[in-house]
Amino acid sequence: NSKHSVGPGSRKGRNTEIAVVCSEYDWGCRSRGQIGRATPAQQSHELRHADRHTRAMNMTSKKPLHTVPVPSTSFTTEAYFDGQGSSPAIRFGYGKNGTKHQGGIKFSHVLAVRTRSERCCTAWHIDGAYDTLVEVEGSSWVEEMRADTAEQWRNKWAMHHYMIYLDSAGCFEVVAESWEPF
Repeated sequence: NSKHSVGPGSRKGRNTEIAVVCSEYDWGCRSRGQIGRATPAQQSHELRHADRHTRAMNMTSKKPLHTVPVPSTSFTTEAYFDGQGSSPAIRFGYGKNGTKHQGGIKFSHVLAVRTRSERCCTAWHIDGAYDTLVEVEGSSWVEEMRADTAEQWRNKWAMHHYMIYLDSAGCFEVVAESWEPF
C-alpha cells in the first residue's frame, strides 16, 4: 500500500492524504476505506504488484522539462488529453492577470498515452511531476513500445516518455517524439 500527501494547495487549500491500493480484481484502483474488502489472495497479489511497480520505478529518473504557467489548483477548466486532430495535447484553461487563457502541452508523433485518476496515483507519479512535465529516463514503457513497433517504423522517430501530474485530473503519460507548450 502506498500512502502519500497530494500536496499544498490541493483541492481548495487542503492537503489530502490518499492511500492507494491497485487491484486487477476490481478493474482499477481504490482508496483505503472504499466499500469492499480484498480477500487474502487479492491482498497478496496487490503487495506483489506494488513491490514490482516500486522496483521498476526506482530504476528510472525524472528530468524536469516545463512547469505549467499557473498552479493546476487554479485552472478554470479541468485538464484533459485531447488526442483528436493533428496536434495531440494536454489542454486546460486558466486565468492570469485578469485574462482567460487556453493553454497546454502539444506532443508530436505520439505512440502511446495513458492516464491515471488521482486516486490511482502513487507518490512516484506525483513527486517531481506535480504541475511539471518531466521526461522519464530509462523508461521500460519506451523499451516495450520500441520492441512492439514494426521494424520499418521502430527507429523512425525518437521515443520519449513524458509525464505530468495535474491536480484534480491525475497523471498523464505520453510516449512521443517531442513536446511544446502553448
